[in-house]
Amino acid sequence: MSEADLRDFLSANLDLIERGLTLLKTEFKLPNKVGAKGSVDILARDQHGHLVIIELKISNKSARSAIHEIFKYVTLVRDAAGFPDRKIRCIIVSTEWHELLVPFSTFSRCVRYPVKGLRLYLEAGLPSRVECVLPVPEPEDLDLCPTADLLVYGLYGDKGPAQRDEAIVELQARAAELGIEDYCLTTFDNPSNEGYAATSAIGVSIARLAPDKAGALSQHPGFNLELFRDEDADADAGEYDWAHEEAALALWVEGVFRSDIELFHSQKIVRMLKDEGWTMGRIVRGGRFSSEALIPDDELRSRLLGLDGSSWLSYSSSSSPRLDASWDHFVAAAGRCLRGNSAWSDAWTRYMKHLRDDAREAAVSTYIFNPQNIAFILWEFACGNGSDDILPDLQVATETEGRPLRLLAGRLEWDGVTLRNSRHRDHRNRGIVIAE
Repeated sequence: MSEADLRDFLSANLDLIERGLTLLKTEFKLPNKVGAKGSVDILARDQHGHLVIIELKISNKSARSAIHEIFKYVTLVRDAAGFPDRKIRCIIVSTEWHELLVPFSTFSRCVRYPVKGLRLYLEAGLPSRVECVLPVPEPEDLDLCPTADLLVYGLYGDKGPAQRDEAIVELQARAAELGIEDYCLTTFDNPSNEGYAATSAIGVSIARLAPDKAGALSQHPGFNLELFRDEDADADAGEYDWAHEEAALALWVEGVFRSDIELFHSQKIVRMLKDEGWTMGRIVRGGRFSSEALIPDDELRSRLLGLDGSSWLSYSSSSSPRLDASWDHFVAAAGRCLRGNSAWSDAWTRYMKHLRDDAREAAVSTYIFNPQNIAFILWEFACGNGSDDILPDLQVATETEGRPLRLLAGRLEWDGVTLRNSRHRDHRNRGIVIAE
């Protein structure tokens, strides 16, 4: 059956597609002021007065163009008759969905008008029935759980590196057994440690679980969700409760040999690398982390260090006001990192608003290091136990074509007052400098 034959048959039997449809026109021609014209296979109206655009396909090859055509036809209908989105519906009818399912699923989530997919079955060459096609679930963002486990080896004279490598193999096997797919196993070494000190470690990190994976894991007898419930997480404010991931992590590492186990997070990594002499080695990847082409080692290390916005201590990234989604995340992630530092937070908010309003094409890069224990940091610095890199730091570089490079910098500045009475706590963190 050709698409023309299918169109004629279905236009005479619209109840096969949906009850209550009224035929308006087949092969309805649509003018286009700026490009090629369009032709809607079947134009109908439903019982609620919506205009229904029906697109028909009978092969994988022709199905590839369905989304493009639907998008175009809706635009042309709106242009020709001024129909609002709320009065338009789309139905895609196809005998083949192998090529069509993924773009259809994304398309149906992105547009404001209802989109329906129907799989058409033929018997003896004629349409016999249709089956509703459900969009595939939207992929989960590949976000790492902010807390993980650090399995430590080499304490008390144990053979650290060898035992660490054996544990990696065991962790991979347990992940497959439990259905944990998206994970990172990061190796750390500290060969300068001797005697009873640790010489090797594995950072065990897990990504956000899809609902079906979390549900399957919750049926495991060793899965203890209540132990990790975060009573302070504000779901209404968009805060995600990582209890399922933390419970899965505890189940995953249970029984795997280690000399010791510690809580592992981005601040811990920074301290290990900066202050304790550790080096970060190879990263064993699982699931969607596996592609080094999509997620290079440098990108993954940046995520582990929390520089992607998951850390309250530090943040490093770049974006442009013209990239709306990226820019919103860039501004919000930096804002979270600046919490507790009102001077820098206010300056950041004002400057980002200025760039969005007046420099849409700018390229903006930032580095923020915002530790909250200022008194301890200043003491360490004054005693000569730390270099400049332990001090709070704010750097924002803005490049705009045809203009000089602009720098926004924040630093600690003494206000000239020595406070000897503990009742006076007017500590100020100021010194915002803008230079061209």
